[in-house]
Amino acid sequence: MNALMKDLEQEMTPLFSSFLNPPASEEKIKEVEKEIGVTFPNELRQLYLYSDGERENGPGLFFGLPFLSLDELLEEWRVWKSIGTDLNEEIDSYSVPTGWIEELYTNSKWIPISKDFGGNNMGVDLSPDVQGMKGQIINFGRDEETKYVIAQSLNDFLRFMLKTIQSGNYTIYDEDDTVSWSYGESGGDHFFDELSDMSLPVLRPQFASTSPNELEKWYNSLNSSWREMVDETSLSPQQFIKSKQLYFLRGPKVNDLSPLSLCTEMKELILSGNNVKDLSPLVGMNGLKKLFLAHTPVEDVRSISHLPHLKELNVSATALRDLSQLASFPALKTLHIKEMGHLNYSGLSHLSIQSLFVSIENGEQLHALSKIKTLKHLSISSLQNVKQEEIEVLEQLTNLQTLEISEGSFLHLDFMKKMTKLKQLTFSDCIVKDAEALATLPQLKDLEVKGSEIVNLEKIARSSSLTKFSGSFQQFNLLKDLFSQKVDFSTLIGEASAEEEDIWHHYLNDQRK
Repeated sequence: MNALMKDLEQEMTPLFSSFLNPPASEEKIKEVEKEIGVTFPNELRQLYLYSDGERENGPGLFFGLPFLSLDELLEEWRVWKSIGTDLNEEIDSYSVPTGWIEELYTNSKWIPISKDFGGNNMGVDLSPDVQGMKGQIINFGRDEETKYVIAQSLNDFLRFMLKTIQSGNYTIYDEDDTVSWSYGESGGDHFFDELSDMSLPVLRPQFASTSPNELEKWYNSLNSSWREMVDETSLSPQQFIKSKQLYFLRGPKVNDLSPLSLCTEMKELILSGNNVKDLSPLVGMNGLKKLFLAHTPVEDVRSISHLPHLKELNVSATALRDLSQLASFPALKTLHIKEMGHLNYSGLSHLSIQSLFVSIENGEQLHALSKIKTLKHLSISSLQNVKQEEIEVLEQLTNLQTLEISEGSFLHLDFMKKMTKLKQLTFSDCIVKDAEALATLPQLKDLEVKGSEIVNLEKIARSSSLTKFSGSFQQFNLLKDLFSQKVDFSTLIGEASAEEEDIWHHYLNDQRK
């Protein structure tokens, strides 16, 4: 590490005045390790024993991004630690290559060594996914939904920097007595913006590059519609085939998916509303995580059932009639099957999905989905034709944490009493004659009522767990003074008169005091 840093510093000396801080002490490194709860890999330790970051007005050692001192490293790490893990399930994250980085929003074992002053970091990954390497260099942060393995090690990244300087593939900026630099001769503003077009990890790329001749041949083979889409969605054919997310939402313009066969790095593909039927061109998308096929004539998904990372699939309003095909998907966790008519749902019992978005036409369908014991999140609609006694089977879904019910009429909600893990409940366009059961749910935190009539809503005030209620002004006005604990009424649903809004705002202001 010392020799590598000396070589790098020697190459940078003609470009910038000295900007690295003196070495950190072993004691300081141990202090940081203790707080984070890790032992630094030798390369990271040696880097800080060579220099404890860079000076405030430095050029940004890492292609314009600053090398953080240990104190700055801790400051960044504490911010991410304070965020916790709650957002990991709510925010999509993608690893490139697939299976190398844990697909999380934040991880306390990602050690930031640089930042962009906008909530994003470059760091050392001490908790890689199954195919990754401990100590690999990654990007992460508020705007970094796609996380890349930039280098397999810190040494590799520094060697790449040295090679980049020696080849002249960089741009120097000298403005207002501030000197900085960036990767590439074109003068890109942000190193992270260059990652999608780079061969990564540096020095040891995992994806074979498509040659210019192959790209030209591919582009020339496209029909006029596809050429237009390529030109609209990307700056170049190369950028298009390296896309991680593509959304085709403009109707039946897409009917042939064969041009996507080169897009092997795809993570999220939205084809809803198009005229696609043959999915075989997608067989090489081994990193695909989310696929939306709603309102397409697709009737067979077996050609893509091998995809190892496909977690979310939307086949709502398709021609698919055999749900047993879905049992072959190894990683499927979220399924959308709305507007499927009287389709037999019995095949759902073989799935280990956690989230289901479904519409119901009859009691048999309800009975089938009640057998999915792994369900944690359920959105269920179109219950107009279902009888109260048929709804009772939902009591078997004892692992539910969130439940959204639309377009239903209920005499009572006793079937929810066994849903002791339920935290969030939403009614949309429903009629409930007796809501007393809701007060018995020990973990219910959030109740949302949209366009729904709940006859004895005041009984929910007996709940000691509820912390948030969203509903109409009339419902807010009924409940606002009934709870023994503080409840968040900051979301009002539907229209309200000026006088009603004044009452609501006055209440919220009083609660903030």
